[in-house]
Amino acid sequence: MGEADAFIAKLDGLQRLLDEFIKRGYTVYGPIVKGKSWVFSEVRSIRDLDLNYVRTILPPKKLLHPVRSFIFDFKLNDDFEVFESCDVKNTVIFGVHPCDLKAIEKLDEFFGQHPEDVCYEARRKRALIVGLTCNTVDEKCFC
Repeated sequence: MGEADAFIAKLDGLQRLLDEFIKRGYTVYGPIVKGKSWVFSEVRSIRDLDLNYVRTILPPKKLLHPVRSFIFDFKLNDDFEVFESCDVKNTVIFGVHPCDLKAIEKLDEFFGQHPEDVCYEARRKRALIVGLTCNTVDEKCFC
């Protein structure tokens, strides 16, 4: 969806980065422990994140292309009017593994074709994705 910059961050500076995103109006999501697995969920503290996760129950794409979303409204008067209305907010998806980054790239290609999915495009343009190299793999990983 755009150019990517690579940088290495020290863990002690991540809370400041997270705070800055939140201060600028972003909703921040990252991998957290849920039972014996991991999920991408809203986070406000770096302590909530588990950066050593293997795979999440649902991939981070659910934040860009949710299972359920509000996409239009209508008015029924003398005429029938339909209004596109996407549920879109500034989002940071933190700690995305390379395989999921590649999957998001494929989603960008697919939903960017004519006719474009305007809601996906709107969510994607307002999303900042922070990648994370895998530290741990298991037999179900394909990296």
